[in-house]
Amino acid sequence: MPFFTLGKDDLKFPPAHFADADGLLAEGGDITADWLLEGYKSGAFLWAGPMDTLKWYSPDPRVVMFCERLDLPKYLKDFLDFAPYTVTYSEDFEKGLAFCESIENEKPMYPGWITGVFAQAYKELNERGYVRSAQVWKEGKMIGAAFGSKIGHLFFMEHVCENDDYAGELALKSLVELLAKEEVSLIDMHRDTTETIDIGLSEISKSEYLHILRKFMADYK
Repeated sequence: MPFFTLGKDDLKFPPAHFADADGLLAEGGDITADWLLEGYKSGAFLWAGPMDTLKWYSPDPRVVMFCERLDLPKYLKDFLDFAPYTVTYSEDFEKGLAFCESIENEKPMYPGWITGVFAQAYKELNERGYVRSAQVWKEGKMIGAAFGSKIGHLFFMEHVCENDDYAGELALKSLVELLAKEEVSLIDMHRDTTETIDIGLSEISKSEYLHILRKFMADYK
């Protein structure tokens, strides 16, 4: 059991360095736009199945991407350059969210399951201008999507989904390129659960991650 239990009305996280060896920081709280934002700003993310107690994690090490280090293998770059795909961005976010629900929610219930409450919270984040997404289309059908939330110069990835070869990589690549144009420096991948190949993921210590987080959150305020 974690040392910290969060009440629904107490929108505040304990210091992230108090997480246990598995990265578990706290239980409780709520799934709302404000709770997700406060988690991101505090170095914690929600990772719990739909029938589980809400759990917030801050693991060590942390999986991240630096936008300038996007690195596609040559064979994948050649494939994507000539593939008959089109990409749309945040204007199609809700379609991308629905696509990821159709992918993630076919599996047995697990922490990546997109609940209705989580989807509603993300729609609110989108309305408030935080969400960035990329959707990949082939012959008029969506085959890949990636989305998360941008706070200042940081981005917090939530889902990368695909139902066709390399569509997840293309969604992620397209989103990273969009974020680079918006001067995002670091993408917090939370944990390495994507089914895409490595196109530039890095592991950094939690202390380094929290240092970066504090710096950019101070600048954001």
